[in-house]
Amino acid sequence: MRLRTLKYNLRKRIRQWGASNIAAALFALMASLLFLLSAIINPSGGVIKSDLRRLERNVNNRLEILDNYAQQALLHPNNKWLQFPDFPEDMVIYKYRADTIQSWINEFPIGNDEVDVLPLWYRMHYLGTKTPFDTPLAYISENYGYINLGSSWFLAKRVTSGRTKVIAALLIKSDYPAENLLLTNKLNPNFGIKHPITIENGVFYEGFPICDRNGKTLFVVSNPLTPNINVDTIVLRWIAVLLAALALFSFYSGRRTLRVFWLYWAGITLLRLFCFTLKGSITTASPFFSASLYADFGIFSTFGDFLLNGLYLFVLTAGIYLLRKNCLLYLKRCSQWRRWELIILLSLYTLALIVYIHWSLRSIILNSTITLELFRLDEMSIYTILVYLSTALLMLGVLLMLQFVLPILNIGRNGSMFKPKSLLLFSVIISLYTIATISILSFYKEKERAETALH
Repeated sequence: MRLRTLKYNLRKRIRQWGASNIAAALFALMASLLFLLSAIINPSGGVIKSDLRRLERNVNNRLEILDNYAQQALLHPNNKWLQFPDFPEDMVIYKYRADTIQSWINEFPIGNDEVDVLPLWYRMHYLGTKTPFDTPLAYISENYGYINLGSSWFLAKRVTSGRTKVIAALLIKSDYPAENLLLTNKLNPNFGIKHPITIENGVFYEGFPICDRNGKTLFVVSNPLTPNINVDTIVLRWIAVLLAALALFSFYSGRRTLRVFWLYWAGITLLRLFCFTLKGSITTASPFFSASLYADFGIFSTFGDFLLNGLYLFVLTAGIYLLRKNCLLYLKRCSQWRRWELIILLSLYTLALIVYIHWSLRSIILNSTITLELFRLDEMSIYTILVYLSTALLMLGVLLMLQFVLPILNIGRNGSMFKPKSLLLFSVIISLYTIATISILSFYKEKERAETALH
């Protein structure tokens, strides 16, 4: 009895809430969970673009703080010891009067603090001794340089006013000759980099430069560039985008009003824009976003963009088609001007969709290595199938728009584009168009390639 009551109440709730609202809520919940899970999963090693941007930003922020302290130290009375409350532990300041150190905050891991003894060489060492031949501080210039001082690497510079000199340095990383439980090599934790990276001097090594505010290279990161996120995270985020799109479509399909349509359009457009940022986290080794497979310009820069653009337009067209009944009811009570205004807008959209299909098909033939000719079966791949599927979705969008527009124009009032005869005629037309377009453009492409080879 209780089970029957529970089932009855559940069905009642579903009818009250609506199946589309429940589906939208479930899809949105799953998308949110996947986004959250993708944020928790850590990338697998290597240096990534976001790490480089964060490192450069945080280094420059720390240098600005250090510059302020250096100026304060320079203006501080020479007969008083330097004292700055809450001075950062990753910064070092030595203040000199002539050639004598006057005061300091924190210390360098070296044994010689001379700044005026400049030999022809000095030995880069760990915890060296006080000798005239080991004076690394004497080499520090007025611009920040990446230098080794004992067991650590710093960005250091010299600030001078008269006979007063200040050495200011920011710790970049510790570099011990042998690690143990107490001594571990690590990057400055204030930079917020969680993944291991290798930092080198920009003079002797190549890599990704980390620059100051003026564009001068401070040091380089020599790690190979890897994706911003690992494969698991990439998959989770793409699935989350798909679920978010399904949530929007489910929410909109339960209402189908013009106001909700604008929200739906804005939502899928934001998802499409998010995909532009998401693809930036995928390595160029991925064929879907590699110029070796397909490369054009703008929104057709990669094969992945080609597929996403087609999917976006189909989802938008499906949303427009869902307004069909409301539009037909609106046309019965609106003025003649409003009627023609709607007809022109829908016709222009249908025409634009057709133009886009031709433009995108032309682009994929001329600017990719994908084989589309059906007689070259041995050269076809999964990308060939994806191109045909994407084009078929857009053709289906054209069919939906014709089903929408033709009754308004009083063409085929008693018929439907979904009747067998209409579908057969439409299929024959798009098949002939597709075959002719692929054949002509492929022939032109091969001819141009042959002429280029001859020259």
